[in-house]
Amino acid sequence: LRVSVVMSLKSAFCFFLFIEIVKSAKKATTNYVVNGGIGKDKVQCGTLNQWDTVAKVKPGAKYRNPFPWAVSILYLDGNYLRDLCVGSVIESNSPNSSDFILTGSACFEQINLERVYIFGGAKDLTDSYQAHRQVGFVKSVFKLPIKKNLDLYQSNVAVVKLVKPFLYNPKLTPVCLPAANEPPLPAGTLCYLSGSTPPKGAIDQTMLRILSADFCRRNVSFPFNSDVQICGEKLDPVYMLPSGGPVVCRRHSRYVQYAVFSFPAPLKSWKKEMPIKMKDFVGIMCTVSNHLQFIKNSIRVA
Repeated sequence: LRVSVVMSLKSAFCFFLFIEIVKSAKKATTNYVVNGGIGKDKVQCGTLNQWDTVAKVKPGAKYRNPFPWAVSILYLDGNYLRDLCVGSVIESNSPNSSDFILTGSACFEQINLERVYIFGGAKDLTDSYQAHRQVGFVKSVFKLPIKKNLDLYQSNVAVVKLVKPFLYNPKLTPVCLPAANEPPLPAGTLCYLSGSTPPKGAIDQTMLRILSADFCRRNVSFPFNSDVQICGEKLDPVYMLPSGGPVVCRRHSRYVQYAVFSFPAPLKSWKKEMPIKMKDFVGIMCTVSNHLQFIKNSIRVA
């Protein structure tokens, strides 16, 4: 009799546990992102979802891929998958997904697009065991046309159309873009720069302090055009490859991408025979706000 009672209690407990699991699953399906889709509400751009620790980052600190819009762009070179660039997921016409990536046009000079892999939605983007990881392939690339008075790195903006869209999930959501009429970022603004780091496909962030346009014009050893570029100093020595990477700043509880990273430029005070130090270089970035029409047109015709 005692054994029978114990078995009955175990059965009742297991049934109760099963019911609770089903309830939890239904609740998750209703309120949270499940299986790559979203619930009843449209995913909001520039929100961190499960990556909320980034708000606590201080200058000099880094976090492994806390931004759900950051993607790693890799290239299959023979049998070797190497870092090519970084990009960001931007909003499309769908509330559940996006098949558009914002990055640098210099990333796609003289390469075979069929050998490009885009990883998103995971801390270490090449780790196939991470449930939210997604892999995308390039359908087409729209490059910002280079005007007569500019060079490639002053027009370093591209929109990538994916073969299949990335489905939004708790670790993959789009970044916000600025308004066309937003004023330039004031000097001293603290933003975040995303870049890829070893192991392949991993993404880190570093804080970036925006420098004044006057400082950049006077001190950068490359031609600097303040109409389409900004420059900033990295605040920690973490090694990363940020080409095409998003430069995002926090605005009213959202994260907005104000620029695309182009290249690190030495200051005029640095000489080739001198050792390379972080303080002797600044990051040159192409602004996003004055290229919004190009981005919108690319999405419309893709």
